[in-house]
Amino acid sequence: MKKILITAIGGDIAQSVALLIRKYFSNIDIIGCDFKNQKIEKKFIDKFILVPKASNTYYINKLNYFINKMSIDLVLPMNEDELNVISKNIELLNKKKNNNPQ
Repeated sequence: MKKILITAIGGDIAQSVALLIRKYFSNIDIIGCDFKNQKIEKKFIDKFILVPKASNTYYINKLNYFINKMSIDLVLPMNEDELNVISKNIELLNKKKNNNPQ
């Protein structure tokens, strides 16, 4: 089963994307992340993970940790700040690391 990580899952756009994926792709695990620790309904995601804000120096390392730990196949950034940070650091993503950053 493929796994997708949707960032900023607390927002309307991310939740709408998650619902569309659920509707059209039954064989996808949807993991949502956000910097706010909130309870997201199961209709949107299968699992929630807490990450720092995109402006935090540990954001990319934390994201990479979860990509590797959970064997994420695709990351969908749903926030402009996250999209900017990810695009500037794309070469750092999906590098194998065993430690959990701050």
